[in-house]
Amino acid sequence: MQMPRLSLCILLAFCFIGQPGCSRDPDQVARQALVTAWKSAHASGDTEAMLALFCWDGVEEADRAFIRQSVMADFDLPVESVQVVPLGKNADFAYDFEGKRYVPNLTPVAQLEVVFANAERMHVRHPLGSKDGQYLLINPRPQVSE
Repeated sequence: MQMPRLSLCILLAFCFIGQPGCSRDPDQVARQALVTAWKSAHASGDTEAMLALFCWDGVEEADRAFIRQSVMADFDLPVESVQVVPLGKNADFAYDFEGKRYVPNLTPVAQLEVVFANAERMHVRHPLGSKDGQYLLINPRPQVSE
């Protein structure tokens, strides 16, 4: 009598393998969590929630203020889609400005692509890094001489 129950349990277990909610890839879960949090912060116009999605390690105060203003300006734009996409071929996020070299404050692993639903279908791709199992939007920081 126990054998049929065991067989049924095994059969049901095989049916559910790979179904949503069963042993999902942690990396995919972290990416989806970022997309969901970004959409929620944008929809509610919550500046602090949006800024919490950024890594701020090593970011200068002037850059923090500029990013805050940019985030607030984007709240006026309707969103068509938000997704995590692979890094472009030969992606390089380092640059020079006013005699300083700026580098990403996390190692880029992907990009958050946002397409806005305005007449121009403006889109942005923001580099993403991973820290403590969470995906964060990367900011530039001055390169430290070694």
